[in-house]
Amino acid sequence: MNFLNKLLLRLVLMPALLYKKLGADPRQLRLILTAKLMMDDRRPNMYHYTRRKTEKAISGSTLGTMFFSLLFGLFFLYGFMISDERITQLTIYFSIYIVILSTTLISDFTSVLMDVRDNYIILPKPVNDKTFVLCRLLHIFIHLLKLVIPMSLPAVVYMFIQQGPGASLVFSFILLFCTVFTIFLINAVYLIILKVSTPAKFQAIISYVQIFIAIFMYVGYQLVPRLANKIMLTGYTISGKPWAWLLPSYWFAGGWQFFYSFNIRYATGGLLSLIVPPLTLWIVVKYFAPSFNQKLSQLSAGNEEGIKKKRGSGSSFWALVKQKLAALSTGRGEERMSFLLTWDLTSRSKDFKLKVYPSFGYLLVYAVMLFFNNKITLEELRLGTSGSKLTVLSVTYICTFIVAMALEQIQYSDKFRASWFYYTTPIRKPGLILAGSLKATMIKFVAPACLVILIAGLAIIGVQVVPNLLLGFCNVWLSCLIIAVLTVRALPFSAFQHNKKKAGAIIRSLMSMLIPLFLGVLQFFVYHSVWAVLLCCCLSVIASWLLLDYLKNKSWQQLAVAYNE
Repeated sequence: MNFLNKLLLRLVLMPALLYKKLGADPRQLRLILTAKLMMDDRRPNMYHYTRRKTEKAISGSTLGTMFFSLLFGLFFLYGFMISDERITQLTIYFSIYIVILSTTLISDFTSVLMDVRDNYIILPKPVNDKTFVLCRLLHIFIHLLKLVIPMSLPAVVYMFIQQGPGASLVFSFILLFCTVFTIFLINAVYLIILKVSTPAKFQAIISYVQIFIAIFMYVGYQLVPRLANKIMLTGYTISGKPWAWLLPSYWFAGGWQFFYSFNIRYATGGLLSLIVPPLTLWIVVKYFAPSFNQKLSQLSAGNEEGIKKKRGSGSSFWALVKQKLAALSTGRGEERMSFLLTWDLTSRSKDFKLKVYPSFGYLLVYAVMLFFNNKITLEELRLGTSGSKLTVLSVTYICTFIVAMALEQIQYSDKFRASWFYYTTPIRKPGLILAGSLKATMIKFVAPACLVILIAGLAIIGVQVVPNLLLGFCNVWLSCLIIAVLTVRALPFSAFQHNKKKAGAIIRSLMSMLIPLFLGVLQFFVYHSVWAVLLCCCLSVIASWLLLDYLKNKSWQQLAVAYNE
């Protein structure tokens, strides 16, 4: 266990006599917390996923978590640069702090809070309930300290330099209450999810919340600088606006101003910042915690119920749609099996969804921002000016990057050992499995996007855009086939993420990005010639048919050579 974990452990175990009076065993507390902190330190985080795989065991996860929290804290200082008024600065800072801490807790804290393994490992041992509950609370508290201390440190130092030790001390005090309020918000989110859903669906909903958060963060990255520039140019201030009292961040900003300068104007903010967080903490302990623990204990049973329900849901509408699409687009045997397997696993694999689904949101936001940044009018779109052509082609070819990201991740899985059945069944051509997987990815992720683009193009521009959209869709399919031939080195969900080969990967990725760019440039020059566009459509279809035939006929020897490159 590293020095930081030892220090935090010593800090939380200082009131050992108090714990003993509460009925907990201090010795057992120390042993259990030591084991938990060592496990936390070995859990992979974002830092480890970005490193090259080594044979050494993962360690230092705590340092990685605190380092990224410190980077977030430095980013929060941006709030002090947007306005010259201190209340506006602090409102922006506390808003960013609440949002980022909430998202970080939901994405990183769920694995700690929802860990039901303690029920099977610790409860059967001679450990009393009070020790068990206190250990869980102290573990959560240590986890929070790892996030909150480095995240808030840059702002505390900034206030100390700018306005002195008194301002920094008051700021730290208000920040503590702001953290308590944020914890209440997270508990409220968890309880609402558990109220409106079953325990079996809880983890899936949390995954979608994490995906939404990732997209929301990207939207904020695009919009916040523009809003900040507008605030700086207009000299806009939040102070004195009646609607500002609806923002909890404004309460904490007013609380700092009141306790630092005793400004009666912000007495309401001081009272709200002092009263609301302890009140919400009491609500969590009194009402949320019992029902939350009860729901948490149902997670395992709920998962078993969910499995039983899923087994009986084969005749649902979407299952029939999936079967029909598989029958129409694939041949019998390996190709259809791969289509159905890929379709199901891309919906069930939490790891795949967390890595790929946010990218769809990023591209959607990018497409919307591209449209507004170019400031193309509807009349220009109908006339087919250079700007309108660029917008139409960019929105069309952006579908290629959706498939490129999906194909990159579709090869990997944490449960890659389950792919043994590929090698124990009499499959003559593994290329059929690759083709089925590609078709499932295209139909599931790209076909809906193409349909939306087609409907929008007909509604906004008219029938004259159909030939170019048709060529764009044909080129998207061709680009995806080329990307599959170049980058897919393993069967679906059959490889471990960290075993990804690095040799030639950068060159293949660059070529994958250049292919749709090259095809888009060619289409740009033939955009207004209908006959040239239709001829290019025919050539694209022929090339796609040849590439698909090549992909289907890939042998085990070719796949082995590609995998070992």
